[in-house]
Amino acid sequence: MLKNLIALGVPSIVLQYAQEVGQVPHFRVIRGFDDRFSRLYLADPLIGYAYISYQDFDTLWNIQGRISVAVYPPAMHAQVMRALGVGG
Repeated sequence: MLKNLIALGVPSIVLQYAQEVGQVPHFRVIRGFDDRFSRLYLADPLIGYAYISYQDFDTLWNIQGRISVAVYPPAMHAQVMRALGVGG
């Protein structure tokens, strides 16, 4: 889901733990991905621009309920809904 949004140029704000499950709930922006290296690129208010492996991201995000907010202009609503698999 996040990769579909990123491919459209739509970043998402996610809630996950900062570095360790159970410690410091934290918001960060997912701004890119690279399947060759299995990583997501972040804009993080605590550490700046960084990346995280898909596996680590999933571990830190899964326990927080997979909360995310896509950030896009209203004109992209139909595209975003299709990328999320919910029509348009």
